[in-house]
Amino acid sequence: GEAYKGFGTSIDQADYLSRAKLHLRRALRHDPEYLWLHWGLSAIALMQGDSAAIAEHLAVFDRIAPPESCGRQRRHGQARAFGFQLEPMTDEYGGLGPHCETRAILEGAVMTGRSLDLARAATRAFEEAGGPTLYVLNMAQFWGWYDTWITFLGRPAWESFAMPPAPSDALEPNLVVVRSAVNVGVPDSLALPAVRQLRRIADQVPSSDEDREKVASARCWLAQWDLSRGDTTGVAETIRHVREDTPVPEFFSGCAGLLDAWRLRVAGLPSAEALFSYDSLVRQGPLSRQAGPTGSFAPTQNLLLARWLREDGDMERALRAARRGRSSTPFQAVVINGGLDMAYLREEAPLHALVGDTVAAIDAYERYLAFREDASGPWALQLDSVRAEYLALT
Repeated sequence: GEAYKGFGTSIDQADYLSRAKLHLRRALRHDPEYLWLHWGLSAIALMQGDSAAIAEHLAVFDRIAPPESCGRQRRHGQARAFGFQLEPMTDEYGGLGPHCETRAILEGAVMTGRSLDLARAATRAFEEAGGPTLYVLNMAQFWGWYDTWITFLGRPAWESFAMPPAPSDALEPNLVVVRSAVNVGVPDSLALPAVRQLRRIADQVPSSDEDREKVASARCWLAQWDLSRGDTTGVAETIRHVREDTPVPEFFSGCAGLLDAWRLRVAGLPSAEALFSYDSLVRQGPLSRQAGPTGSFAPTQNLLLARWLREDGDMERALRAARRGRSSTPFQAVVINGGLDMAYLREEAPLHALVGDTVAAIDAYERYLAFREDASGPWALQLDSVRAEYLALT
C-alpha cells in the first residue's frame, strides 16, 4: 500500500490510489487500531475528498492518539485546510491550533490552493508570536514547512527572518538555497553565499560514508549551478565521481544522468540519446531516500526533463514529466517535492494548453496565480508572464 501511494505517480500507475487503499484496508482488518494505517488511509481520503472516510480516520486518531500527538494535530489541520469544518483543537494562535496543527494548515494550503485566508492568518499569528524562535525542539521540522509556504507566496524564505547564516559545514540549508536558485530562479545575490559554502564542502576529504555522501551531494548541485550558467568546466569529472565514488550509487546515477544530458546541451552536442536515457532512468521512480542530502535531488528530477522535452517539441512527454514531478495528487506533490510544486505547475500549465487540454491548463494557471498573488522579487516577474499567458488563453 505504501509503495503504491508513494511511487504510483512516478511509475505512471493510473489507479495507484485505489490499489494503495485496497492493501491498506486489507491490513487494517488484522489491526483495526494501527494508527500508521489510518494515517495512510486518511491521506488517500484527503486526496479524494472523501468526507466520510476522513471523519472515520480522525475519530480513530481522537480516540487512540495522545492529545499532544503531532500526527493527530496535523491531520486535523490538513482536513481543515481542505475545507472540512472542524472545531479548533486549542485557542493557541487565535484559535488556529497548536504548533503541529498550525503547520498542517500551511501544508493543506500548499497541497490544495484552498484555505489561503486561513493559512495567511496562521502565518501572521506565527510571525507576531516571534516566528522561528518558538518551539525550539520542533522548529526545525516546522520551519521547513513554513519555508515552503513562504516560498510559495513568493517571498525568499531565507530572507523572512534575521536568521544567522548557516555554518559552512551545514549542507542541507545551503542545498535548499542552491536548489531554488537552479530550479526556481532566485537572484544570484541570495544564492552566492550558499554556493561558496557548498564549494568548501565539496573540497573536503571525506573520512566516512556519510562524508562521501555530503561531498557528492555538494558536487551534484554545484555542477547544476555551473551548468545553469553555461559553464561545463569540471562537470565530466563530477559525473565520474558521482558514478564511481559514492555510497549511494542508485541515487547518484540519477544525478549523473541529468548532468550528462545537460552538459551535452550546453556544449551544443547531440543530446537526444542522453536525454532518452535520463528519461528512462527517471521513469523507474524515485532513486533516493526522502531524508538526508540525497532527498533534495529526487523532487527536481523531472523539472529539467520537462523543460528540455518542451524545447525539443515533444509536448506529450514533457507534460508527462511535469505531472510525474508535481504528482497528480496535491498531497504527494508537497510531501515529495518540498516547495517545488509551483515550479512544476508553471511548466505544466502551458503544456496542457499545447496538447489541447484547455480546461486543465486554465485550472493549472488559476492555481498558480492564487498562490503567487503576494509575489515579490523574481517571482513577481514570473507572475506577470504567467498572467499574460492565462489572459491570452482565456
